[in-house]
Order: sequence, then structure tokens, then C-alpha cells
Amino acid sequence: MKSWKFLAATVFCAAGALVFTSCSDDDDDPQPFSVPAAVRTSLEGKYGPVAQVEWEREGAYFVAEFRKDGREHEVWFDRGSSSWIMSEVDCGRSLANLPEAVRAGFEATAYAQAPWVVEDIDYVDRNGYAAAYRIEVESYDDREAGLLFDENGTLVREWSDGGHHSGPDGGLIPSPVPETIGAFLAERYPEARIVELDREDGRYYEVDLVQGLRSIEARFALDGEWLSSRTELPLSQVPQAVLQAAQERFPGHRPDDAEWVETPSGDYYLVELDDLGFNLKVSADGASVDVVPD
Repeated sequence: MKSWKFLAATVFCAAGALVFTSCSDDDDDPQPFSVPAAVRTSLEGKYGPVAQVEWEREGAYFVAEFRKDGREHEVWFDRGSSSWIMSEVDCGRSLANLPEAVRAGFEATAYAQAPWVVEDIDYVDRNGYAAAYRIEVESYDDREAGLLFDENGTLVREWSDGGHHSGPDGGLIPSPVPETIGAFLAERYPEARIVELDREDGRYYEVDLVQGLRSIEARFALDGEWLSSRTELPLSQVPQAVLQAAQERFPGHRPDDAEWVETPSGDYYLVELDDLGFNLKVSADGASVDVVPD
């Protein structure tokens, strides 16, 4: 179903309306295994009766593969708690299967044109996280890349040739949210949902959120201290005073993109003008305009 995902070794057996097939890819334990009843109950509780399920073990997880509603599903369960962790649903390779916002987000990337072609699209549903869409592309010279979009069409992650999101789970098993970060997000963004949480180069945490039609990127120090948040905004939602101040500072250049930046020391707009290699930091009233690196 996915070029970077494991190849299933299958053994089929029938058991009434619901078929549970056990097999193993673990080199250390090649013997058939049994799937706990609690895991089977979790599967049926989420998807109802499912026929011809193929089971595998991947590290600390049980993985169920099956077809439902005409689409391939791959569902991950924690082996310790038997709880549902993640589901991936194959959406084929046609961009027409994507929501309009996600399709537009992909078409704005360099991967939407030659030499790249879409190889696979997956809907990703994860416990405690917002839904996302993963698009796998391949070039004519056999390079591979992947892109993860939130439901608003914002590109959350991009990787290539088995990089950041490699491994059987595609790097998508949801990371635990540190308690301090979770408490901050619940208070400041109570309606937001996490799309992705990464520890970037061991220097800070980066958390991607969706809140309604807005996508937010929040950064935290390793001890959980909030550093900043950035919200992408259409120019129509930027105060006219801000856009006017940016254009007056550099006449002849039009605003291209804008973000609302929140920090512990104060908030501001970050405006990108066309043909300039830097951004402008503009106060909400347009009274202050500073040049900042891109």
C-alpha cells in the first residue's frame, strides 16, 4: 500500500464473520502469534465487524490490515494497553480524492509538477491528534519524497528518500505530549488539535496545531517553556494598517505572505514582500516596522 511501509507476510484463515490472521515479521520471533481479545475488541469498537483481517507485530504494536468501504486500512494498536494508536486509510493516488484545501496546498508545492508524480495518498487518523493527509511522490529518476498536510492544506512536514519519516509506521506514531506543553496548549488554544509534535535537533519542541481554519506552529524549550507561536494568515485577515506600513517602508513591493507571531514579550505581524530576501516585523497598529532575516 505504501512504498516505505513493510511488506506483509500473510497467512489466511476463516473464523466466521470476522477473520483474524496472525503472522510475524519479527526476525527474533518468526513463530505465529495470537492477537489478544482486547485488541480485537478495540478494532471492532472502532470499525465494527471487519472481514479478512491480517495481523502483524511491529515492535511494540499489533497492526491490522483489511479492506473496508473499498479502501485498504492499516490500524495500529499498543501491545501493552491494547489501545488504538493510529489508522492509515489508502486514498489511491488521485488528487481528486483529497479535500479541496489539501489539494490546493499540494499543488502549491514543487512536487505537483514534473519530474514528480503522486504514488500514494493516505488519510492518517491518530489517537489524540488531528487528522492529516500524507502524500508520497516519486521522480522520474527514482527519488522519493513525502509530504504531510493538515486539514487546512498547510504543509506540516516534508521528507525525502527515507529521511525523517522512515520506518514501518512512516514516522507517524503520535509522540507523547509533555505535560507542561499539554497544559499550556489547553489553556492558550483550548479548541486547537495537535497535528504533529517533533523534537527538533534536540534543541526545542515544535508543535503543529489546527484551530478551525487556522494552522498554528508553536515552539517550546526542552523544559516545556513556551517560546513562540506562528499562525499563517491570508492577506485578507491582516489589518490594512499593517500592510500599508510594510508597503510604505518598501514602495513598489507587494505583500506576498503574512503570519501572526505570538511571543512572551509581545505579538506582531511578520510580512513577506515580493522580491525581497527578508521579512518585516510590523506592530498590530502599523506604527513599528523592522527588517528581520527570512
